[in-house]
Amino acid sequence: ILVFSFLISIFLFTVNSRKKLSNGILAVYFLVFAFHISVFFYSNFIQLPLVLEMLRDHIIALASPLMFLYLISNIYQDFELRLVHLIHGLPLIARILIFTPRFYAASEADQLLFTENFDFNIELKISYVIGIMTSILYLILMFIELKKYKSLLNENYTNTSTFNYKWLWQLTIVITTLFVFSQFKQ
Repeated sequence: ILVFSFLISIFLFTVNSRKKLSNGILAVYFLVFAFHISVFFYSNFIQLPLVLEMLRDHIIALASPLMFLYLISNIYQDFELRLVHLIHGLPLIARILIFTPRFYAASEADQLLFTENFDFNIELKISYVIGIMTSILYLILMFIELKKYKSLLNENYTNTSTFNYKWLWQLTIVITTLFVFSQFKQ
């Protein structure tokens, strides 16, 4: 999965397409996913500083916002990334802020103690709840955008089969299904 994610990211960054922005957002999504799961491959060979490990773990907070941006970049032909879209980085910033007092701002010895007792830290529970709420919020936003998109298509076009609504709907259903299964696993 890790190699596939990196390869698909390279492909999406380099493919010549009129959907450069959408492809770029999806490529970054796959890179975020790859960095997040990379621990399963490198942890037996190298040991990164604890701060980098924690940041690697927190980067997954960008997955839902990136998928939402990918969806709206496909729906709206005039979509451009603007400074206002930085608000979608708030889930990552929230996670970092939650862990700052007792981890990021702590000494190396305190960081080690924090990670040894990681499963019992309140920060983990708060971060987990924020992660679930963020994912649910973005899934709801994706369904709202898809509903508006379908309504616009039906109002303005008689033949909507040439549009990407069905593919985007299926993608959102798959993401929702994966989210539900992963929550049961947790």
